[in-house]
Formats: sequence, structure tokens, C-alpha cells
Amino acid sequence: MGSGDWLMNALDQNAVCTKCGAVINSQSESVLLPKKIGITDSGVLMCVKCKSVFTYHLVPGRLTLIENVSSKYKANIEKVKSNSEDANIEKVKSNSEDAKEGFFKKLFKKWQ
Repeated sequence: MGSGDWLMNALDQNAVCTKCGAVINSQSESVLLPKKIGITDSGVLMCVKCKSVFTYHLVPGRLTLIENVSSKYKANIEKVKSNSEDANIEKVKSNSEDAKEGFFKKLFKKWQ
């Protein structure tokens, strides 16, 4: 009897987002993200770059994006886009505040 690794590897497939061209993987955040933002339907993947939602068909060796169904989940998508924009704004603010401190101040702060 085999371990089943061959099946896991055969189901680890990529497709290209038809909207932005990013790689969508069948065993990555693309599978988890729809659930995280409240999409309860099964059988959808989300592009982590542009947040488009697709129905898909997965068989060993092939992942096919069937239809862009983003319009059905517009409220969910807007929610995740605004959250990621807020996070990016906070990250930029944090980075600019760190830059103001200067190299030596940050360096010596480690030994205080």
C-alpha cells in the first residue's frame, strides 16, 4: 500500500488568475481566504493578489478556473480589500516612524 503522497502531489496544482495573471495554487491561501472572509460556499478559490473569486475544477494533474464569480461575493471582497489597505497603511506608518529613529538609535536600543 502506498502513502498517498502521489495523490497530494497530483492535487497540488497551479492556475493563472484571468484578471491579474497571478498564480493561484490549489493548496495555498487561495483555498483558505474565501472562508476567512465569510464565503461559505465550497468549490471556490480566491486570488490573493486581486481578490477575484473563481469556481474551479481540480483533478490530479490539472487545476482549471471555470468562472469568475466575484460579483456574487462583492461585499466580502470589499471587506478584505479595505482590511488589507488598512494594514498596508499601518505598515507604511510604522516603517516611516522606524526610519525617523535612525540606525544608531535602533542599534543601541537593543542593548538597553
